[in-house]
Amino acid sequence: MNLFAAALALQMFFPVFDNGIDNFASLALTNVSNTDAEFTVRLNSPDGQETKVVRIPVEAGQQRIVGSESLRPNAATPLEGWIAVEATTDRFTAYLVSGTLDALAAAEPALRPAVTSYLPHIRVRTGFAETGSSDTQIAVINPSQQPASATIRLMSYDKSVAQTVFAGIPAQGSRIFRASDLLPPGTVRFEGRATVQSFQPVAVWEKVETPVSWTVLRARSEADFGLDTKMVAPHFVFGGNYQSSLTIWNPTEPPITLEAVAYDSSGTQLGERVQMTLAPGDAVSSAIDAFFRIPVIATVPPPVITGSIRLREVNNRPFRVLANIETRGFDSTDKALMLHWLTSSSAHAWEIPFVAQNERFFTGYSITAVDESAVTRVEVSIEVHDLNGALVQRIDRSLPPRGVEAGVISPGIPGAYIRVWATQPISVVGSAGTHNGSMFEAVTPSR
Repeated sequence: MNLFAAALALQMFFPVFDNGIDNFASLALTNVSNTDAEFTVRLNSPDGQETKVVRIPVEAGQQRIVGSESLRPNAATPLEGWIAVEATTDRFTAYLVSGTLDALAAAEPALRPAVTSYLPHIRVRTGFAETGSSDTQIAVINPSQQPASATIRLMSYDKSVAQTVFAGIPAQGSRIFRASDLLPPGTVRFEGRATVQSFQPVAVWEKVETPVSWTVLRARSEADFGLDTKMVAPHFVFGGNYQSSLTIWNPTEPPITLEAVAYDSSGTQLGERVQMTLAPGDAVSSAIDAFFRIPVIATVPPPVITGSIRLREVNNRPFRVLANIETRGFDSTDKALMLHWLTSSSAHAWEIPFVAQNERFFTGYSITAVDESAVTRVEVSIEVHDLNGALVQRIDRSLPPRGVEAGVISPGIPGAYIRVWATQPISVVGSAGTHNGSMFEAVTPSR
C-alpha cells in the first residue's frame, strides 16, 4: 500500500462523463512552482487501456490548456474513460471543464483514491422535462493495477429508501453508473446520498443532470474531512430565480450536536442560530431560508440575498461531518445547478485554477472573512493572470468582519487563473457560467 501511494503521489485523476463527439473539454494545467516542468496527460479507456498520451512543457507560473481535440485518440472518437495528470513538480494544479452549448460541468481532481467515498447529493426524478426531471451519474475510477470490487449504497435523507449494488471496476479502468438504474424498480423520486466502498482504493465523482443543466462534485473520503472545529460555506444565494440548499451528513461519527449560523454579505446574522443533533448516519437537507427561518420581505421582484454559513460543534469541540451547498437557478425547470462543499480550510492566499475565455461566459468568485471574532476589515486583492503568468487585472476589495465579496471578472480579459490575497484568513469558491444565468458551475480553489 505504501508503494502504491508513493507511485500516485504526483498524479491527479479526472472522470470523463460526457463523451459525445460534439462536446467540448478543456483541461487547465497550471505550474505554480518556481521551476519549469513537464506535464504528462494520459487518457485511459473504461477497460483500462491507455489510449492517448500528451506531454506539454509549462514554464514556472504559466498555464496551458489541453482541449478535447488533443485528448481524443482520433478526431472521430469521442472521449471516454478517465484522465490522469502528472508533472515533474508536485506544485501544480489541474482542472477539467466540459460541456455543450447548453450545459457546463467542472470536475475537481482526485489526488488520493480511497476505500470509502461519500457522495452527499444524489437526485433522481423521472418524468417529462417540464416537471423537473433529473438523474445522477456516479463515476468510479480504479487507477491501480488490480481489479476492484465496489459496493455502492444509496440511502434517502430520511432513510426510508436504501439500495446496495455490487460492481466490478477493471484494473486501471473506470465505470459510470446511473442512480436511476441502481435504485429499486419503480422508484420515480429519490433525494439522498451514496457511499462507495472498495478494498482497492478508487476515486469517485457524481454528476447531477437535468435536461438543461449539469453539475459535478468530487466525493470526499475520511482523508478529506478530518476533525474540524469550524466549517464555512463561502457563498449561498436565495430569492428571485435562485435557491441554495444546505445538506449536512454525519456518516460515521458518534452523535454530534452542531450549531449553524448564516450571515449576509455585510456580516450581519440572518435568521436564527440553528442547533441540531445528528446520530451516526443521519442527514438533513433544507433550503437556506427555511433552515435558518429567515424572514423575507414580500416584494416584487423578491430580494436576492447572498451570504455565508458557519458550522461548529456547540461546545467548540472537534467534529467530523460532510456538508455541501447546492444552488439552483430555475424558472419552469432547474435551468442551472451548482454544488460545492463547505470547507474547514482558511488561508491568506488562494488560487482559482480556471478563467472562462469566451465572452458568453463569466468567471466569478465569492470570498468570505472567516474570523467571527474579528473587528477590523479584511483587505483583499484579486489578481487575474494570463497563460504566461502575467498580471492582466487586479481588483482590490475591503470586507467587513464575516462579510462576503462576490464578483465577476471583466468580460474579455485574457485571463487563465486567479490568485486571491488577503490580510486575514478567508475562504473562497470560484464559479463559471453564462451571463444570462442559464448555466453556472462551482470552481474549487486551491491554497
